[in-house]
Amino acid sequence: MSAANEKGKYEIVPIEGTVNDRAIILWVPERYFTASTALVENTTLTNFMSSEAIPKGDAITNGFGSYVYREQLPKAGGSLRFVFLKNKTETEQLEVVKPVREVMEPVDWPDWLVSLYALKVNETIEVQTGAPSIGSTPATTGLKFNERYYDRYALIKGGRYNSFVTYSEYFSPALIQSFVATEPRPMPVFYNLYGMANRFDCLHDTITVPQIGLIQQIVPDFGTERRLESWDLTSIFPRTNHIGWIAHTREVDCTPRDGGYYYTVKHVTPPAYEKKILV
Repeated sequence: MSAANEKGKYEIVPIEGTVNDRAIILWVPERYFTASTALVENTTLTNFMSSEAIPKGDAITNGFGSYVYREQLPKAGGSLRFVFLKNKTETEQLEVVKPVREVMEPVDWPDWLVSLYALKVNETIEVQTGAPSIGSTPATTGLKFNERYYDRYALIKGGRYNSFVTYSEYFSPALIQSFVATEPRPMPVFYNLYGMANRFDCLHDTITVPQIGLIQQIVPDFGTERRLESWDLTSIFPRTNHIGWIAHTREVDCTPRDGGYYYTVKHVTPPAYEKKILV
């Protein structure tokens, strides 16, 4: 029987986990597949194995001609089976395949250094001059002026807090490059300057600790080959990838299946943070 007289067979099957996405499974009798047959991924159903003139039934007239070839299933009943999916645009790729779910879950949030600064204070101290003795003039008092430095900071303490988490699911015949997962990465901040000393592992904006006034000298025979003849003692801590608690995509799970890629995207929203440590 020729292809012109042979009725082609195909199936319309739902994609598991989606509401309306579906695949087309085209059944092709084995005799149409020859040594010279070349299958090319993402070929439209209209053009698929066109040189072999395979029967496609009414799949084309029913609107599935633009579906693209994605993978081959095990053969059955003397026929080869090929999977075709809708060729989605970039906009269609970002349309969820089922309603978005929002739940409250415990989420880990690191310490967040909101602000850090230093104060130089001129202290006034009352001191006694001379020591009193019997029959002598009483001791007198005077004022002494002293400079002191104080570091002050505002810190939001991290922990595992209940947060709003949304789960969005997508299905695409091609990889979705725009999905990028991240998470806040705290980095260390430390200083010992003019009597101020502290260390934090936290999220923070750019922090600079100035050079202290010391005479420096390179220590010989220590460390790597010297690239610079002198170093200053200024410390710069670049801003972390998140400088605070912000809503972000925490996880992207991609599972290849059904001829395409099924994505589950986890987006987290930070909890309220009214309480700060103020020092």
